[in-house]
Amino acid sequence: MNPIEMAEDFGMAIMNSKEFQDLNKAQENLDDDVEAQKLIQEYQEKQMEAYQRRQNGMEIPQEKLDAIKNLQAQMMENNIIKEYLGAKQRHEKFMAVINRALVQTVGLTLGEPGGASGCDDCSSCC
Repeated sequence: MNPIEMAEDFGMAIMNSKEFQDLNKAQENLDDDVEAQKLIQEYQEKQMEAYQRRQNGMEIPQEKLDAIKNLQAQMMENNIIKEYLGAKQRHEKFMAVINRALVQTVGLTLGEPGGASGCDDCSSCC
């Protein structure tokens, strides 16, 4: 098998992984949940307002900061959003382990101390 075919098989293996499947399902649930979408949209709008104020050298009133914190708390109480964020975190960790293994296998160092993994004497993936 040539490297391109192997890469395609590898890609399919990633797509069939629990981490990938869980993330897709969580994304679908998030996309379908009106309440979660409203919370996210409102949070993003308030974040953008605060960012623009900062970029223009303006102070952000405490009530706007409080509103952002309140929306963050509401988002973290929403089970659909929590499910998505957990699945995303697990998928990112999974992909980082895969990337680390690939980099170590081909002998790249990526300019990090201790080589590609960032550790000098660990024999396992973190």
